[in-house]
Amino acid sequence: MDGLPVEIIHRIFDHLEASTILFSIQVLSRSFRSMVNSYNRFSLNFKKLSQQHFRLLCRLLSPQQIISLTFANEFDESNEIYLFLSSILRLQSFTRLQNLTLEQIDEYQLQFLLKRLNLASIRSFTVSIRKYDKQLVRITESLLTSIFIQPTLRQLNLSLKERHIFYVNCKLISTIRRLLICNYNIIDNLHEIFLCCPHLHTVVLKYWHHRGHLGRISGYKLRSTFQQIRSLSIENFRATIDTIESLLSLVPSLNYLKLVGRSEDCIVDGSRWEHLLQTSLPQLNKFEFFFHQYSNHNKTLDELNYIHAAFQTPFWIDHKQWFTIFGYTTASKTDIRIYTIPICTSAFTYDLQWTQFPSPTLTAMTMKNDTVKEITVELREYNDRGIEKKETMKNYFHFDKVTCLTLNLSSQEHILLLASIFVTIDITNIMQMTISGFSMPPDALLKLLNFCFEKAHNLRSLAIGDFSYESDSDIPFEGICSILPRQLQHLDINIVDIEQIKMLLERCKNLLTLKLGVRLHMIAGIKQWFDDNTINSMYSDGYYLVFVWLGKMNIECTKNEMVKKRMKIDSSS
Repeated sequence: MDGLPVEIIHRIFDHLEASTILFSIQVLSRSFRSMVNSYNRFSLNFKKLSQQHFRLLCRLLSPQQIISLTFANEFDESNEIYLFLSSILRLQSFTRLQNLTLEQIDEYQLQFLLKRLNLASIRSFTVSIRKYDKQLVRITESLLTSIFIQPTLRQLNLSLKERHIFYVNCKLISTIRRLLICNYNIIDNLHEIFLCCPHLHTVVLKYWHHRGHLGRISGYKLRSTFQQIRSLSIENFRATIDTIESLLSLVPSLNYLKLVGRSEDCIVDGSRWEHLLQTSLPQLNKFEFFFHQYSNHNKTLDELNYIHAAFQTPFWIDHKQWFTIFGYTTASKTDIRIYTIPICTSAFTYDLQWTQFPSPTLTAMTMKNDTVKEITVELREYNDRGIEKKETMKNYFHFDKVTCLTLNLSSQEHILLLASIFVTIDITNIMQMTISGFSMPPDALLKLLNFCFEKAHNLRSLAIGDFSYESDSDIPFEGICSILPRQLQHLDINIVDIEQIKMLLERCKNLLTLKLGVRLHMIAGIKQWFDDNTINSMYSDGYYLVFVWLGKMNIECTKNEMVKKRMKIDSSS
């Protein structure tokens, strides 16, 4: 290693986490310590860190060494950003900051940071606001506008509530290339933003719930178009097809279009889409969608076949080769969903309520999917009759990249279904799991949980809840605790006794956070327990819950436990 130029070592550091560089590499030798000290491209990500590492990173690194900062209040009850602000006193010293990501930040924290950080070199800015303050609206808008017109800015990601609309003056000029906006419902102002961004080529709108009709936009706005925009994604929308059609008329040069959402109108009209795409978007090369349409009346099979056939014409199959899967709710036939393959959404739901139309393209194509990262298995409404469908589920897809799994269950018989579904998912990649359901016998619950944990070797975050029992004595807590994966770092679970906290910490020694569902009378005692038995633990409470960001275990407490164990061994001998 001594013969390698330091520039090559620094290039390797570019691909490592800051905690790995500081806590594992720097301590190896004086040479490595020198190389780490001269490295000035640290990307700090404070998410999912232990409190100990969080504090150490704040103390060890010089602000001039950092080019990227990411931190978040990761849970509703947590306040990690406050800890950062209280640990860093020289915010003005971040002179080389290029990327800044603030997730679930409170508005007063946002203003505190933006007024002090040096953002002259900022290239990417991401913010989502958790708590708003009506008195700070104008100041926040002014600060965001100042970032919007930074000459170095290339990517802007905003998640704002409707009452905090990001208004811009069309006389301003921004150099951004990529824009992502969440919870944004005022389409008039989108037009103004597009006018300000002559270099903008990629737009992503998420949670777009447009109210009203686009006819309210003045004629000159509808006549103007934005040739520079080549990629548009609208995800989790609730809008009419008329609204979407009017928006698409503003961006006729699209090469890529992605639409994910639901509507009560004719969003699944394949003939209308075919005409729209041919006339309004002649340069479109790739169209991905996941449409969900619902209505108040049952549809006949003939009506469903007619809807399905409109997406099987030569335009879709031969000319564009955009293949689709069509399904409907089996019992009511009121809900329809149709989506392109491969699936374009990051989240997908397995639900046996849905019947899928036979599709020749489904068996002809490789159904491996790398896009889906979250899967929900919805089995609460099904009895044993649903098990006969398990064979068909094997033929759906194979999900190699899923990291988040949610299981809504109600019967021990669902293990048979899960075994079938797990064939399509690489369980070894699951890092976050949520399991809930109705009441079932304790031994059945333990069997089900053990089945879920058996191959989840990389599981880091687990939530277990919504299993109801007539009395606390029916809850198999000790059994659950005995099979919890030891590598867990984040756990969300209900407890009925404060002593159960100790059981959890003894089983899962790598825990960073605990979210405990509790009785109201237990909250004060739980806080006192963490004060007595841990050092620097931070906690907050909500309605029937306590959230804890764990500090160190108290040494005296650990010594006492060791003494008790020795006494037991001596007495038994």
